[in-house]
Amino acid sequence: MNTREKSCIVVSVSAVAIAAGLGGAYLFLAKDTAPSPSGTSVASASKSSTAPASVKSTNTTAATTVPVVTSGEYSANTSYDVPKGFSNNLTTKVTVEDGIITAVSAQNSASDHESERYIQDFESALERVVVGKEIASLSLSRIGGASLTTDAFAQTLDTIARQIKA
Repeated sequence: MNTREKSCIVVSVSAVAIAAGLGGAYLFLAKDTAPSPSGTSVASASKSSTAPASVKSTNTTAATTVPVVTSGEYSANTSYDVPKGFSNNLTTKVTVEDGIITAVSAQNSASDHESERYIQDFESALERVVVGKEIASLSLSRIGGASLTTDAFAQTLDTIARQIKA
């Protein structure tokens, strides 16, 4: 191998190393597209009329009684941002009896293949993690490894919990 061939190889290897380094730096330093916990999500909630709600009275002062709905079927939906500029939608339905979640379902619309994989893992673990827990104190972390879907689900549960208290 002559000097010219060696120089070409060194230049080629150096160019590849520089390109890889710049690409890695871009990925490392690029702005994260994941939503913050407060997020830019839009959430809405509704109470189903198919299941009657029970009402308990709670005395907050000696003169005032505030009804607290503790049982019924509730739903909420939200949209949330995922990487690469996509957005997914999530509709959550829960049945609550005396403040305890007795049934849960989540319907997601995935906008990309990566989200679909995370959503499948989320949905397969959802009932096991949520059913039997008290809605007011439920704290969730990465159901099925899907952090963004779990955050969106937590937002819908917060919306439902506020609706129950209303």
